[in-house]
Amino acid sequence: YQQGDYEKSIKMLSDFIGKLRAMVEQKKNVAEAFYLLAKIYYEVGDDAKVDENLTRCFDTFPAFSMDESNLGFKDRVDKIKKEVLESKTKIGPE
Repeated sequence: YQQGDYEKSIKMLSDFIGKLRAMVEQKKNVAEAFYLLAKIYYEVGDDAKVDENLTRCFDTFPAFSMDESNLGFKDRVDKIKKEVLESKTKIGPE
């Protein structure tokens, strides 16, 4: 760009943006996999694994969301998401 090669700059930046978008999509997919694992563990009654996988879900992609019809599981999702987001917003040593 600084050397006036606008076509090359456009291509480089467009490629970079495309790679970032792909990375975001991958994070969303990984978060969804953790979410689904948590849901399965919820169904079989493994509470520790539910919390572990929900935490991984929101650590991976904090903005992850999915419509949930199971109200008990939804409450758990909301609780863990809140905890993860609060831990990410803490600044400095306690």
